Amino acid sequence: MGFSPDKKVLYAGDEQHYAPMGRVIAYAINHTTGALQEINREGTRATITAHTSVHRSGKWLLAANYGTGDVTVFPLRADGGLSPAMTPVPAGGQAHYILFDETGTFLFVPCLASNYIAMYRFADGVLTPNTPPTVLVPGGPRHIAFSPDERFAYVLTQLQSTVVVLTHDKPNGRLTVLETVSSAPNGSISAHIAVHPSGKFVYASNRLDNSISIFSVDAVTGRLTRVGQQRDRIAFPWWFDLDPAGQLLIVPNDPTGTVLVHRIDQNTGTLQPLGMPVSVPMRPTYVGILSLP
Repeated sequence: MGFSPDKKVLYAGDEQHYAPMGRVIAYAINHTTGALQEINREGTRATITAHTSVHRSGKWLLAANYGTGDVTVFPLRADGGLSPAMTPVPAGGQAHYILFDETGTFLFVPCLASNYIAMYRFADGVLTPNTPPTVLVPGGPRHIAFSPDERFAYVLTQLQSTVVVLTHDKPNGRLTVLETVSSAPNGSISAHIAVHPSGKFVYASNRLDNSISIFSVDAVTGRLTRVGQQRDRIAFPWWFDLDPAGQLLIVPNDPTGTVLVHRIDQNTGTLQPLGMPVSVPMRPTYVGILSLP
């Protein structure tokens, strides 16, 4: 899921795993109750939607398509609804995530089967391959996150369960590999990565290891040091999210149909569960936190 910059619309990628086309659904958000009202839905013109990302202008939504290995661009209407999809742009095998830089000028797409991050320039809905167009990241790169100052990027690999640290040439939108560290035992099928709003910590989820890895960040070099592994009552975490203030980390537990809230220690980055897991109506693979006015 992704939110519009004005926090009025939620966009949900619908994988449609066995269908001939994935799709994205737009929902209006009721700021009083948090309830959702569907605006419309549009097909991606591609298969198995893995991730959606909204451009900072609020004029475009992009979808990474795992099945066809490409990226779909949707123009967004004034009411936040989706206009029909533009022709998908090739990215790489099993395109899995989309990350814009803070200017919205560059975007990065981890391609799991191709073992690289595709790098593009973006303007007026058009993706143009950057120079170079890719950066090699072995191990099946799945998700990517920037440090708050965007000097560094952190990529989590699914197949080798590693975190790859890259330097970011901000004026030119290029990434260069700096170091690789282990997130969990090989074969843990790692899933999602996020950076604490302070930039002091990096978190990564590992599904078969049933854990969240915790790293501290060197403020000068961007390099990582392992702090620990949180496993208590965590089960096959596809995703997790941090609140905007960096106080809480919330994990959806797929097999148990629960969500678990943690308090983040602001000095060490360690996680303390708050109460027992909360049951939800169906098996959750994603959680998103939206702070409303």
